[in-house]
Amino acid sequence: MAHLAGPVTRARFLEALAGVHWLHFAGHTLREGQGTGLLLADGVIDAAALVEAAAPVVVFANACRASGEAWVEEARGISSLASALLMRGVQHYLGPMWEMPDEDGLGFALRFYEHA
Repeated sequence: MAHLAGPVTRARFLEALAGVHWLHFAGHTLREGQGTGLLLADGVIDAAALVEAAAPVVVFANACRASGEAWVEEARGISSLASALLMRGVQHYLGPMWEMPDEDGLGFALRFYEHA
């Protein structure tokens, strides 16, 4: 299990994904152009790059707008991070459907792992 803290670059993130089957991302997501991804210190990792690097079975995206906001715009051609990951083979996805305070995300994650 890799734990990355501090400024995490795309190269460092992708290197840490080797062999990972469960990814918990606590950070921010971003919608760029026609796609979405995980916001890192030097840019965005989109669903295709993430799945190509690791093919995780479970992705827990503890980040605002990781699911919900983009779903609303899917009819206009913008895919959510959740749907992009699921379409590329991630079997299980956990992520908020709306923006939430960091404290609430932390509380949910702690309770989730207490019972996982």
